[in-house]
Amino acid sequence: EKSQNVLVDFLHDLGVVLHFREFELEDTHVLNPKWVTEAVYRIINSEILTECKGLLRLGSLRDILKKRNDKDYDYPTIQYKYIIGLMKKFELCYEIDGNAVLIPDLLDVQEQQFDFDYDSSLRFVIEYDFLPRSVMPRFIVKMSKNIKGELRWRTGVVLEDINLGSTAVIKADN
Repeated sequence: EKSQNVLVDFLHDLGVVLHFREFELEDTHVLNPKWVTEAVYRIINSEILTECKGLLRLGSLRDILKKRNDKDYDYPTIQYKYIIGLMKKFELCYEIDGNAVLIPDLLDVQEQQFDFDYDSSLRFVIEYDFLPRSVMPRFIVKMSKNIKGELRWRTGVVLEDINLGSTAVIKADN
């Protein structure tokens, strides 16, 4: 068993197979990483998700991942949970409830209207020569448990910590 684990870790590091030790992901070994990559791209690029502004109802995966031609991969429904688990692991989405996930990179670009006392708040400005576009969506995923209501958009989020009685507005200006 130890030798098998070393081998699968080595093959994973080389990119030959995908294997993760997280409990919900460890039962599946992917021999062709392109299988997962294509599933994720089909989900992210689906018209259904564009129309729903990043809100993915898990029931719609059957339509999104169905085989349309001979070159498409097969995605059995039993593997949907694994694919979504990988998307969560790589901070592409977070769970809204047991039947839906949100992909922040597909949220509305337009900042939502909300009340915030900017005048009496601390302000921090951090400037980068280059800020990858993926930083804010991944930040939204990481901080999803602290989002105030539904105050999130593609380049920003309002966070709230009830215990500290504090609210923060985080924005990226690309």
